Amino acid sequence: MPFEAIAEVSLAEERANKLVSEAEAEAKRIAAEAEVYGKACMENAAAKAKAELEAMTTETEAKAAEEIEKINNAAETKIAVLNARADRRITDTAIKVAERIVNS
Repeated sequence: MPFEAIAEVSLAEERANKLVSEAEAEAKRIAAEAEVYGKACMENAAAKAKAELEAMTTETEAKAAEEIEKINNAAETKIAVLNARADRRITDTAIKVAERIVNS
């Protein structure tokens, strides 16, 4: 009986060692898969963020161009108004100078 008990214990130890080895191998496989999956997720997130950034940049640049156009148009209008006023004042001043010369 003692020999059979020793043999059973040895067999149980072998099975336990085999289970531990299999569990370690499975854990390594799962960890490797998780690392690959995590890396893929990070790459996807980075690509998505880059695409969103490019879209936002394009949109912002378009809005900025519209604002610049509005500002330029407003400035051109103001310049035209100021030039018209200046032309009238120059004309009025020239008329007054001519009248003074003639009336002198």
